[in-house]
Amino acid sequence: MQIYTVSSKLHSEPSFMRVIGIIPARYESKRFSGKALTEIDGISLIQRVYDQALKCKVLNELAVATDDKRIFDHVICFGKVVMTDPDHPSGTDRCLEAYEKINIKMTSMITTC
Repeated sequence: MQIYTVSSKLHSEPSFMRVIGIIPARYESKRFSGKALTEIDGISLIQRVYDQALKCKVLNELAVATDDKRIFDHVICFGKVVMTDPDHPSGTDRCLEAYEKINIKMTSMITTC
């Protein structure tokens, strides 16, 4: 199991409910291969999505779920990332695997597409 993280800027208020955001990211997408690592003004698309998701006040934790080492190695520089099976039929399946690997008690999960 590979889960890595850097210091988090997320909300840590005590609560009976914890919420995690999971961003699915594939390198070999059908419509635009490598999209997650494409840079706009020097910042990758995946980092832009991650940074925007950090602004969500309801999230206690945020992670990227990927099946690609290039994305994994990139995300580890700025956030939490989970390596997933490359054979998932959808991003939702990838998010579920990441959620199960993180294995923390939560009552809600938010996925982004």
